[in-house]
Amino acid sequence: MLKKSAQKSLKIANLSAKIIFAAIVVVSLSGIFFSLSGLAQQADSTNANTNESVSVTTQDSAINTDPEDIGKLNEEITQKKSKIDELAKDIEVYKQAIAAKRTEALTLKNHIAILDDEIHAVELEIEKLQQEIDATTLEIENLKLDIRAQEEKIAEHRDTLEELLRILYRNDQKSVLDIILQNNSFSEYYNYSHSLISLNSELTDTVQQVKDLKTTLEEKKSELEVKIADLGNLQIDFSTKKDTLLAQKNEKKDILEQTQSDESKFQDLVQDVKSEQDSVSSEIAAISETVRKRLEEQKEKEAQNSNTGDKDSADLIAKAGTDVIDWPIASRRVTATFHDPTYVYRRYFEHPAIDIGTPQGTAIKAADGGVVAIAKKLDWVKNSSGKIIYPAYNFVLIVHENGLSTVYGHLSGVNVVEGEIAQKGQTIGRSGGLPGTAGAGRLTTGPHLHFEVRLNGIPVNPLEYLP
Repeated sequence: MLKKSAQKSLKIANLSAKIIFAAIVVVSLSGIFFSLSGLAQQADSTNANTNESVSVTTQDSAINTDPEDIGKLNEEITQKKSKIDELAKDIEVYKQAIAAKRTEALTLKNHIAILDDEIHAVELEIEKLQQEIDATTLEIENLKLDIRAQEEKIAEHRDTLEELLRILYRNDQKSVLDIILQNNSFSEYYNYSHSLISLNSELTDTVQQVKDLKTTLEEKKSELEVKIADLGNLQIDFSTKKDTLLAQKNEKKDILEQTQSDESKFQDLVQDVKSEQDSVSSEIAAISETVRKRLEEQKEKEAQNSNTGDKDSADLIAKAGTDVIDWPIASRRVTATFHDPTYVYRRYFEHPAIDIGTPQGTAIKAADGGVVAIAKKLDWVKNSSGKIIYPAYNFVLIVHENGLSTVYGHLSGVNVVEGEIAQKGQTIGRSGGLPGTAGAGRLTTGPHLHFEVRLNGIPVNPLEYLP
């Protein structure tokens, strides 16, 4: 019997290490709560910056972890996602109709029908984006509720740990003899010892539960950060789609005004656009060749005078570039591909570039260093009396090393001049493409960047050169 009591006393004495470990856990929990409020504030700030046309369904309020509230949020999210799926199906129907019409002859009637379908499709896409913004906002609210629930659980367990630590610490300060003397009988001592061992087991279980809760909390925090980023991207897409819708409506209005709903005038307009396209392409090829020959001559001259230490423009171009073509804007949303089979004017000319969807006025960066061969900023085409007839086509051509050159079209602004050596990543202009705006050109399809890569003056697929 004495041997058993000694063993129990030894177990009680060994609780010290566990007490220290649990104390460390409690202290570590104190740092969890500070980062959570920052995330919640970030989500609230994102919601506050939502475009004024976006009506967010769930307003931010005092966070309540009532399971009934969480259930209502989940139900709303499910309804929003169901509506998103329905809208996606309707949009696909319009896209198929547009693709079918583009295989037909390009007539004024057919072109207007395509524009009508595109307008309806974009209206649906705007509605779908609104639903996605609402759903994402609800998911953020739901995550904030989950995080608060995890905080409350951790707080409860922290209180339990603190109480257990106090009890165990007080008893850890007593000697075995003190414990025996404080009990009137051996059975009382036995029960006392057993209760301490039970507390030790509870302490171990509680520490593990806190670890698990902390892991779940970190996962929820990461998920919240992703959702906040998603919401920001959706808001940008929403703004871009609104610009696109306005552009398509303006395009329809402009075409009807220019052609006066006459088929022959429409065909004349298309031929004019084709001639302009051919003229621009020929100009780009010719000037690229001229600049490249001049650079080669300068390189030969430099080689002959290598001892002089002079640095000409050919040497500077080599230093400005990396021989790697990068994306000229952050967006990777390709709205029209190189030689796109669905390009509406393909029967007249191929699409020699990729179109990258981006809001009007986006900063355009030089894809690589090189010499600015063309920096065309006419903005408007005017008649002899100075009256504006239609938007001119603004574009920049940069000649790089190794036979490559890049073209940036539909620019609303041009920030470089011809002959300038552009550094890789330097801002060279601003995107445009909104119908009826300066530098957009004619028959443009909406805000985007027209981006070409040419090899020895001949258009090649940019996607084969971009990372």
